[in-house]
Formats: sequence, structure tokens, C-alpha cells
Amino acid sequence: MRKAKLNFNGVLNVANLHFVNCEWPEEHGRIKVAVEDELGQLQATRDFYQRMKRKYKDEHNEYEASRWHIAEKEAQLKLMTQRTRSLREVGREALAGLVSNKCRARLQRAVRRVRQGKARRAARVLWKIAGQWALPTFDAASERMTRHALRAYKLLSGFGEKPVLALCWLLLFVLLPLLPWVFPGHYLYYIPLLREQPTAADGFWGATRLWMLFWQLLITFQAALFGFALRNRFRR
Repeated sequence: MRKAKLNFNGVLNVANLHFVNCEWPEEHGRIKVAVEDELGQLQATRDFYQRMKRKYKDEHNEYEASRWHIAEKEAQLKLMTQRTRSLREVGREALAGLVSNKCRARLQRAVRRVRQGKARRAARVLWKIAGQWALPTFDAASERMTRHALRAYKLLSGFGEKPVLALCWLLLFVLLPLLPWVFPGHYLYYIPLLREQPTAADGFWGATRLWMLFWQLLITFQAALFGFALRNRFRR
């Protein structure tokens, strides 16, 4: 049975399926089934990972749920990388839509309505034209931000499943402010929840203060990731 393939894409409910002494194929320490690399099968494979994770969570098997969680996130990251389009490409398409005959006709209609004193209707037309350009660009930008956030989630905590990795990053973020040529002022200024506050004599204003606040938020965020990963570890 080592070379057998079982297709679960048509199975919406895997709760009643039980796998006994089943060794799922792995790659780089995580579950990766054969169809993940097949053309057009990545979305279905990701959905299967998600259903398997839910199955084991319902069975309170946190160890298996964790393994399928990592597989699901890896597939999701790969899927988003395939689907995400460049902002330049989306912008070119949106600009082509603005100079199209249909868009020019809408602009002419808006100008006529302004001349007729129908400013509200003209504003409605202009709003549609602006949306035609802005919405695709906004969607592309949000997809890229989500993809980068998912990559950071993997890098900083192994998708919330590796507390040692998260702790190493946390210690690094806490110790880096000891470098005075990168972090001006007192070391404690960059550590959150401490009473040490910069003074005007330290020259903390503008970009320097924003840098301090950013680093405090970064440490706080990484501490939360470490706590989340540690909780998941104990649950397993």
C-alpha cells in the first residue's frame, strides 16, 4: 500500500474516517500529501488539511491537530504566493480601465449632470469610477500584506507551534536595544511596561520616538506569540 493514493477531495466530512497506524508522507518535518504539488489541486489539498485539523480538534487530539495545522498554513502560504498579483500589474489594468471608452462615457455623463445641476448624481458616477480603479489595487495590497503577515507568523513562531523559536526571537528583540548606535537613549526606553520615559534632553522626538514605540510594540507582539506557542505546546 506504500504507493497507493487515496483521494479525499470529494469527502466533505472526514469526522467519521479513522486512520489506524497510518504514516502520512512528510517533507521538511511537516505533513505533505502527494496531491499538494499537482496542478490545480492546491486549494483542494489545503481544504483537506483544514478538515483534518478540525477532525482532530473535535477529538481533542492536540498533537495531530498541530501537525495538520502546520500543513494547512504551509499550503495556504503557497496558495497565496501563487494567487497574489503584483501591484504594478493590477495598477496597469486599473489604469487601462480608466482610459477605456466605457469610463470616458461615464465621465462625460458626470460632466453633463454637473452642468444640469445634478451634482449628487454626478458624484455617484465619479464614485463608481474611483472604485473601479481603487478597489482592485486595495485588494491586491491587502493580499500582499496578508501573505507577508503569514510569512512572519511562520518565521517568528512556526505558525504558533514552536515556542523555542518564538523565545529565541523574543530574547533577540529584548537584547538588541543594547546597541547604542542603532537604539539611541537608555536601554529601558525600548522595553514595554517599564516606567522609564525619555526626556527632552535625550532628543526623543519625531522619528526617534516612533522607533521606540515600534520596538515596544514588536517586543509585546513577540511575547504574545511566545505565550500562544507555549500554550499550544502544553496542550499537546
